[in-house]
Amino acid sequence: RPYAESQRPVLQRYIDAIVQGTSKLKSDREFAATALKTRLKTDDDAMVSGLYDFYVQRVFPSLPCTA
Repeated sequence: RPYAESQRPVLQRYIDAIVQGTSKLKSDREFAATALKTRLKTDDDAMVSGLYDFYVQRVFPSLPCTA
């Protein structure tokens, strides 16, 4: 908690980046597929499509948690 209080701007930029990245992932399938292919070093479109669907539907929430 002391770190969070003293580094609020840093943490805010981190949270903003997560939200913006999730938004980009969900709104630009082609961009996300290209990124997955690059990171996974594959050209398997079927696998990348399945991974994209899994992550968009089950891993990344539409809205960030507000605990």
